[in-house]
Amino acid sequence: MDHEINLLLFLLLFFLLLSLMCTTTCYLE
Repeated sequence: MDHEINLLLFLLLFFLLLSLMCTTTCYLE
């Protein structure tokens, strides 16, 4: 159960980072 929560947290963090990168790229262009 704890492992599952860690996986979900990692996925959420990855999605947030991807969104931030996309926003930065769009802002620069």
